[in-house]
Amino acid sequence: MARVIAGPGAGFQGSVDDLSFYKMRGVEGTIVRRKGGPSKEQVKNAPSMVQTRRGNSEFAGRAKTAQWIMRSLFYHKSLADHNIAGPLNALMRPVQALDGESVLGQRDVRLSANPQILKGFSLNRNNPFDTAIRYPIEYVLDRDTATAFVQVPELQPGINLFAPEKYPWFSIVISLGIVPDLVFTKDQEPADPDYDSFTDSEARSSVHAYSYTHPEYQLLDTLPVCAVTVWHPVKKGCPAIPLDLQLLIPPPDNHFTLLLSIGIRYGIQEDAQTITQARYAGAAKILAVE
Repeated sequence: MARVIAGPGAGFQGSVDDLSFYKMRGVEGTIVRRKGGPSKEQVKNAPSMVQTRRGNSEFAGRAKTAQWIMRSLFYHKSLADHNIAGPLNALMRPVQALDGESVLGQRDVRLSANPQILKGFSLNRNNPFDTAIRYPIEYVLDRDTATAFVQVPELQPGINLFAPEKYPWFSIVISLGIVPDLVFTKDQEPADPDYDSFTDSEARSSVHAYSYTHPEYQLLDTLPVCAVTVWHPVKKGCPAIPLDLQLLIPPPDNHFTLLLSIGIRYGIQEDAQTITQARYAGAAKILAVE
């Protein structure tokens, strides 16, 4: 049964027959999707859907890589104005296509082979970071030491700082994380001892997944490191500020990508002593990759 959410602009959400109505952040209006399609059992077992299984397998590799990218962007996700998971997954398609040796359905996602595809990726569609701070950001990113240095320039309102007037405070936040390369692996032996690739019969009984080039990457499944400036008044700007970062645990091999991101957040004066970050306000981007 469908339901109507009370309140101005809430819209219509729920289900009617085989139609689903729902909202999504960053998308105007109500999204309508038709239910149906092949069953889970058909996708898993039907010989006619072997190509779908191959596509789903590779999608899983890209999605897992996108999860690592979003983990590296943890301190900036609150500044995004739309769901960035889909765009990041799409960016991994050409990365996966670089694997010309593996068969379709088993291609690796080695971001370190083409990390520059992420440089400049914006978390905002409406007001990107470069419209708020109109000045080049100097940085140094070092793979060998897993460190980053960012020089925040002197920011002057109306010259190189263009923050919304409704927010009286701003702060700069940078973060440093890693994204390991992912390779196709088999979690366990399938029921069919003759399993070799994605033929119709073997694919139905196989258990496959994407994993890391080194088991110690499991230990790095933590948040990135970050550095944040104090709050500065939007009407006055701020002086030049140097910021340094270093990963707490160095990567175990060279099959990874360092990801440096930067964002501007806006603050609201709660009382004489307290400034809180405004929700869904600000901008961020991936500054550099190495």
